[in-house]
Amino acid sequence: MTVPSIKGTGFQSVVDDIQRLLDTRQLTRDELEEKLTPDDLIILESKIGPASWVPIDTYRRVVDILISIEAHGDPQGYLFQRGWRAAERLHKAGLYSQFDATSEKWGMRVGKLIVTLGPVMYNFTDWQYELAPGEVRAFRVIVRSSAEFPECARFTALGFIEYLARSATGLTLRVTSERTAAGRIIYSGNSA
Repeated sequence: MTVPSIKGTGFQSVVDDIQRLLDTRQLTRDELEEKLTPDDLIILESKIGPASWVPIDTYRRVVDILISIEAHGDPQGYLFQRGWRAAERLHKAGLYSQFDATSEKWGMRVGKLIVTLGPVMYNFTDWQYELAPGEVRAFRVIVRSSAEFPECARFTALGFIEYLARSATGLTLRVTSERTAAGRIIYSGNSA
């Protein structure tokens, strides 16, 4: 059975942030060891390649440490900003031309990028994109197989998706998310 995991490229920024907190003494090694499992610590200390996989539970525990130190009482806002900054870094690096989709094709191009990146970053999810029928600049992203998808990943993805949608359209779009009783996560984007 495959262990639900996040791609090394998605995990590296949390490793970098933990190291920054250790370097600036906002976090001690003892505190880190108290909050993580021995396996988590081995992963943090190893070289994580971009194509490697890190268990999603390790990711969640490490992000929980970042939240406890850096979120200042607003974990959802903090996670949203982490996702926004990640998308912004990819955009500025010129890695995805879909960020700059034309207004006529923004919907499907952004949708294709989102549903391609989701399963590439998480080995246990299935992402679907749909334009909202009859509405201008409205869409939904449905994440299936998301029972193991932690809330920290949900809100980080929210910031990522909103950055993509705004960048592609030039519009002030607002994206929300909800976890349904059926175990799906639905991101909904609409013109603000």
